[in-house]
This record gives sequence, C-alpha cells and structure tokens, in this order.
Amino acid sequence: MTIALKQNSDDLVLQDIENTQKLCSTLMRTPHYAKMGEVGVFAIVQKARSVGMNPLEALNGGMY
Repeated sequence: MTIALKQNSDDLVLQDIENTQKLCSTLMRTPHYAKMGEVGVFAIVQKARSVGMNPLEALNGGMY
C-alpha cells in the first residue's frame, strides 16, 4: 500500500513538471517571455508554485 502511494505521488510530481514544461514552451512563443528563456521561465513558475503564488503573476513581476 505504501509503495503504491509513493508511486502515485511520484507520478503526480512528474506530471506537474511536464505540465510546467508545456506552459513554458507555450509562453516562449511570445517575445516578452522569450527574453527570459525557457529555463528562466521554468524556474520562476516552479518557485511561484512552491510558495503558493500564481505563476503568471510571478512572471509578470510579482516575485522579487
């Protein structure tokens, strides 16, 4: 039972990372976010999520 829960938790983490990468790829199509680079956008989005902040607010200057 514990192993199954751990595996499901890992799957959710991987799915979250994949979704974040898709978001970053989509945002990179705009000149504004392309200046930050995909790795920069990914880092800001992940940090925002870790502190419970809306990722788009963080990307638009809400996180210093």
